[in-house]
Amino acid sequence: LDISPKVYKINDPERFRNTISSLIEKHNTPEDDFCVLELQNLLLQLHLPYNKTTDDCKIPHGLLKKITDLSRAIRQSPRLDWNFSVEARKLNISPRYFRMVFTGANRLSPHKFLLRERLAKAAQALISSDETIYNIAGENGFKDAFYFSRMFKKHYKLSPSQYRKEFS
Repeated sequence: LDISPKVYKINDPERFRNTISSLIEKHNTPEDDFCVLELQNLLLQLHLPYNKTTDDCKIPHGLLKKITDLSRAIRQSPRLDWNFSVEARKLNISPRYFRMVFTGANRLSPHKFLLRERLAKAAQALISSDETIYNIAGENGFKDAFYFSRMFKKHYKLSPSQYRKEFS
């Protein structure tokens, strides 16, 4: 067996650092159970295929910073009603170019990125609260609880109620 240490490229260092910070904050607290999820998230970040780097897209540094700031804002408040055409206009770029730059910077289209962040917040809420699935869906930006359940099951391979039973 090859036991030499392997070097893994971290494609999104800021996200990786934020995940580690979250892991450290939750360790030895009432949210200690989330540490397993955070570790799993770190491993996935290391092993997910990455086809395009931000260097490949030739994104101007100022625009990349604005996209990074927007990504951070989405992570903090995914429940908001984000309109990416408006965000593109704020950056004075076309919606098509916005999609390309955002995808290059985050490895996901803006809508998939938003959906992933909403589902992650909902997954945390399912474990940490006794709120109904309907309320959790609404609090995390889903207008339709059935759509939320369908997307949740597609993403986590468990229904929201199964996920709650499994990880609570």
